Amino acid sequence: MRCAALSAQPAFPLEHKSTIASPHLPGIFSAMTVQDIETAVTQLPKEELARFSQWFEEYLADQWDRQIEADIRAGRFEAAGKRAKADYEAGRCTPL
Repeated sequence: MRCAALSAQPAFPLEHKSTIASPHLPGIFSAMTVQDIETAVTQLPKEELARFSQWFEEYLADQWDRQIEADIRAGRFEAAGKRAKADYEAGRCTPL
């Protein structure tokens, strides 16, 4: 079902930082820029790129899940849920 209350996509801002610090890589590797990471990724062999891609997809999915869980705990979806229920009960939903 598609409901009017759920048709708008929620805004989940993604933070963008110009450098990435890692406590696991002290010294010269302690801060990498996004450009450094992009360059490193483009130089990976095919097998390593596939492995990195798999890991990164899982990482992004985990971050998404954590954000959704935090939003649910904070009650950020309560109003949308109530609007969706009201739309459904009022017959404003259509099959997908």
